[in-house]
Amino acid sequence: MAYELPDDLAGLANDEYVNGLWNSILGHYYFPYPNYTIKPVSRVASVGRANVSFAYLVVCDQNGRNKLLFEGKRHSLWPWGISKADAIEQATFYARLSDVRFAIVASNSEVTFLQVDDRGTSVVLVPPGTTFAGWIEVDKISMVHERLKYMKMMIEMAH
Repeated sequence: MAYELPDDLAGLANDEYVNGLWNSILGHYYFPYPNYTIKPVSRVASVGRANVSFAYLVVCDQNGRNKLLFEGKRHSLWPWGISKADAIEQATFYARLSDVRFAIVASNSEVTFLQVDDRGTSVVLVPPGTTFAGWIEVDKISMVHERLKYMKMMIEMAH
């Protein structure tokens, strides 16, 4: 079953709403408990006792192994902050540190899906039977749903 959206997406202009929406989508529709756990603001790297890198959401399997990470950003950060390309680079870096093969990056009402290879290089995920690669509006439910289903299938096949 594909996910549902609230009527008003205006709140997607802030990080908390973006992260909350995706926590709900991932946890309720694609990676539900008890088979999966979603860790909010999860540490993915540390140096000594200092926590240096955090992903907004990390999906773990029943054994606590990281399987997917999510990085959410608010809209219109550039030129004062992080660009979409920087957000993709950050998510790829976190995925490599976490030994995770899939990442989702959301910016306001747009989302993109990444597949990370063994070298830590990411490419935009294009599931078989689809052709579009790039940022997708979250209200394009069928396009987003196909990518989430594909990610889940690949994660479960890798068990």
